[in-house]
Amino acid sequence: MCYRADNLPIANASLRPTIGWALVDDGGEKGVLKLGLASHRLHDTLTLGPLPTFGGRSDAGPPRAMATTLEPRPVDRPEPVELRPAPTRAAAPSCGAMLLTLGYLLAHSNSTYHGALELACRGCRCAKVSSPFQARLHPFPIVQTDAALHYDPSVRVASHLAVTLSTSFWVAWSAERPCVLHANHRQINYPQGGSHHVREAPSRVRIDSMSLRPATLADMVHLLSHPRDPEHRNFSFSAAACAPPAWDVDCTHPLDPRSRGEAASHAQLGLERELCCVAKGWPSDC
Repeated sequence: MCYRADNLPIANASLRPTIGWALVDDGGEKGVLKLGLASHRLHDTLTLGPLPTFGGRSDAGPPRAMATTLEPRPVDRPEPVELRPAPTRAAAPSCGAMLLTLGYLLAHSNSTYHGALELACRGCRCAKVSSPFQARLHPFPIVQTDAALHYDPSVRVASHLAVTLSTSFWVAWSAERPCVLHANHRQINYPQGGSHHVREAPSRVRIDSMSLRPATLADMVHLLSHPRDPEHRNFSFSAAACAPPAWDVDCTHPLDPRSRGEAASHAQLGLERELCCVAKGWPSDC
């Protein structure tokens, strides 16, 4: 599911004049559409949501392992038992996990500082992605948008640079409460950030897009294995407990290395077993 800047789900849209965020087109002079939601004032907060809930387990109907009900056989009737479909009701998502990718403007300007975005989830739980380069490629929860702070030296010295980058993080949601994402405009974390020059200079941030996709079994195995820290472990098992039916196919033959290729290590297969056990409602050491 993808959103452009002009159709982002803004929870406080009616308050846009007071929250300081406005839809802008920065590509007018170039004849190219470059839409974004921009803020020119520190501490402006944009609230995106409620985020759509998908890629999760439904709270309707019986557990997956109990797809049928067994009619009891009276003692005086020798007829074979009858299997009937279990009664179900309209499905409603109860919980799930998804990857959120947020597009933002990275720019360099001699007249304006490009500030930072402080991201915070409310009504749901968010976690950074698992990668050795997470801080550089997928910053969370603080995202610096000034090119002068970029890790690549060639980007730091580029003049009049303006490009859309993206950062990603995991979101675990529950139907019990709406999930929203707060984006707060913060001051640039410049080496001279405490000086009056930075505090008095104009600051700007821009959010360009947002996309969401369900978490897969492979995603959670990777999150659980590299690195194995408590935050990622807890998130992975929470996602498994809310696994959608799509996981059933992946968990059908999860432990046969021949079916997964030589790249699948025994350690990964062991983690996959744990997650599949939880997805089926069993103990993780089943």
